[in-house]
Amino acid sequence: MYRFVPFFLLVLAACSTTDPIVEVPDRTPPAAYPNHSLEQIRQSVAVSGGAVRTYAVDGDIQIVSPDRDDSATHSVRSRIADSTTATIRGPLGITVARALVTPDSFLVHNRFAGELVVGRVETADRFLPGAGSSELFARAVLGLLAPDESTWQVTPREGTYLLSDRRADGSRRVLIVDPSIWRVTQAQEIDASNRVVADQRFSQFETVEGITFPRRVVLTAPQDGLRVTMEHARIVPNPADLRLRFERPDDVDVVVVE
Repeated sequence: MYRFVPFFLLVLAACSTTDPIVEVPDRTPPAAYPNHSLEQIRQSVAVSGGAVRTYAVDGDIQIVSPDRDDSATHSVRSRIADSTTATIRGPLGITVARALVTPDSFLVHNRFAGELVVGRVETADRFLPGAGSSELFARAVLGLLAPDESTWQVTPREGTYLLSDRRADGSRRVLIVDPSIWRVTQAQEIDASNRVVADQRFSQFETVEGITFPRRVVLTAPQDGLRVTMEHARIVPNPADLRLRFERPDDVDVVVVE
């Protein structure tokens, strides 16, 4: 799977910010903790990030796998409910890769290899830990994950809520929600053998335009020895001039992911 490492670079983003980023104040759980219901938790997380429909971010990315350790800078622009584009630049600002993720598919143009990787969006989870749809991918990049309508089991734990959803096949999802900021700080996919197959962690929370975002995002696939670390330097929620730019290149080898 490592020939597709450029795909992991899509998890980053770029643009300029209008308001200064400030640190989140004292993160003390609300007075109602630990007695929030599942519906209260779900609604609180949804409302806290619900104003974000589009975004642009930039920063640094590091990709570590058993056979490589790469660093680059990233630019990502996203319409969360629709599509996301990413540009990855290496030394001297040289563009290394461009990517597009849509509700149907993903495309990655690896300029150095002279190839275009394409596949159904459902296969993205094989290459980006925890991503399985264009919206999940966009939300993971900026720490905007939220519990869906599943029947989550809620357990208070050390000032947070642990939400667990077990599927019929024995696999499960786990979310850690911090009620002081109503953000998911960790998400895991665990298989039926109790092995973690994808782990997403969000930290260094700060506010931009009154909305809380993580500066640091770490996505790992422990079984594959893969770790993607994103450090967001600038974050722009709902930019007025958002443009998603991706042109499908000609004269390149096309690699289809099944």
